Amino acid sequence: MPPGEHRTSTEDRSTCLGPGASDLPGSTLKPKIYTRIHDKITLALAERISMRLYSSGMSTSPIDYSMKVLKGVVIFPALILVLFLLRPILPSGSFVYLLAGVIILPAALVLDLLLRPVLATYNRKKACERELPFFATYLTMASASGIPATSAFEHLKDLKHLPQFKKEWYRIEKVRRLYALNPFEAILFEGKHHPLDSVKDLYITSISAQREGGEVLSVMRYELLKLFSLLQGRLKTFSDKFSLMTSAEIIAFIMLPMGTITVGVLFSGILGIPILFLACFVFPTMVAALLSLMIDTYTPKELTEEVDHGDLVKFLLPVLPFALLLARVFGPA
Repeated sequence: MPPGEHRTSTEDRSTCLGPGASDLPGSTLKPKIYTRIHDKITLALAERISMRLYSSGMSTSPIDYSMKVLKGVVIFPALILVLFLLRPILPSGSFVYLLAGVIILPAALVLDLLLRPVLATYNRKKACERELPFFATYLTMASASGIPATSAFEHLKDLKHLPQFKKEWYRIEKVRRLYALNPFEAILFEGKHHPLDSVKDLYITSISAQREGGEVLSVMRYELLKLFSLLQGRLKTFSDKFSLMTSAEIIAFIMLPMGTITVGVLFSGILGIPILFLACFVFPTMVAALLSLMIDTYTPKELTEEVDHGDLVKFLLPVLPFALLLARVFGPA
């Protein structure tokens, strides 16, 4: 079975039953209609997300992950149906809150399952981008010393200063052992399905140069200069991006709160306390979180350490309940 393929539960079941299973009485080779529909939907969804899961590095199978998504999708209308059936015996005031909870919780579960591979792929790309110029330098030094690219990849497991590419080598080694490939084919397969284009180009270029017997050192020198030229270009535009962020900070933290307060003082009957609180506290806090993520995105990863966003999330957690409390206290009766 080539890389990236998987079997459905129906195929595994028919394989385990053996060739004479169709002659047995009570055989389940012809499942019910809903089982066939379930298997077809699961297989179709698994085929769509299989390479995304592989590129993200998540340790789960496409079939299992697609079944989790389908369960969340099925739970959503089932809970709404049950809630509407129980509506006559529920208190009138609590029905709206229960309906909101029934809608939000399954939707959040499905959204989490759909976004998890995207976030995992983003984290993998960010970690590879941080180490990529130094990994290219390592390959260039290895080719200058006469070490083949495949041997240089294999020695990644002994390096402590390139932890992400050490993980990448373990992925290549798993593919090589699982499908009995030679090192060239394993590295080319992993490079073909890598989410970061610059890593993909480096893999394919280095291995192709060695395979064709070309000047590996010249090729690696060119790739190294290209990567550092891209880094230099990002550093040159760094100041312009921060100037735009400074303008956004001035608008969000100074102009909008002062303008809202001024309008509230001059026309006291127009704005209330919740709107003032929203403009002066909630909106600047949301902008601060957004700007923090933008700064982390625009900053070249090659020159920085990995940033933990846990403190930012902890800082934002009390904002929404506090805003709801103030809106409840100072809002209209």
